[in-house]
Amino acid sequence: LAHQHSERERQRLEQLTHDQNEALQLLNATLEKRVLARTSEVQQTADMLDLAYDELKHSYATSTELFSLLVNQRLPADKQTNRQVIDLVRTYCQVHGLDEASRRDLCMAAALHNIGKLGWSDNMIVSPVDQLSHTERERYRDYPKQSESLLMTLDPMRDAARLILHHQE
Repeated sequence: LAHQHSERERQRLEQLTHDQNEALQLLNATLEKRVLARTSEVQQTADMLDLAYDELKHSYATSTELFSLLVNQRLPADKQTNRQVIDLVRTYCQVHGLDEASRRDLCMAAALHNIGKLGWSDNMIVSPVDQLSHTERERYRDYPKQSESLLMTLDPMRDAARLILHHQE
């Protein structure tokens, strides 16, 4: 009787183990499907973030060009040098093989280096430096600082702003 009881208990435990193994295999298969689905969702989210980041970079470049055009329109025709400066900087970056971040900062600085002049009076913009009053000359000398302070409020522009501060040196 003890042997029969042990045999039945062994069979019951074997059946229980078999049932539990099948349940674990089913759970494992379900888990693998869930992991694959979640991985796919994460990849889609990452792709969307990459697209959004690219769009943001494009927006910054477009904004930079717009501000550069505004500054250029404010200056007399003979002092509208932004396009030449930008082209010169791009060529320099290409020849010297600078990394993307450095190229971006230098090109933004080239495009916006005169943004501090937007607050100048018409007389100050068209007059030669040697004909400016003492106060206007001080303001002229400080326009790189003004340009930097305007752009420092934008975190992605901080490196370009630092370059602008020193562009007259």
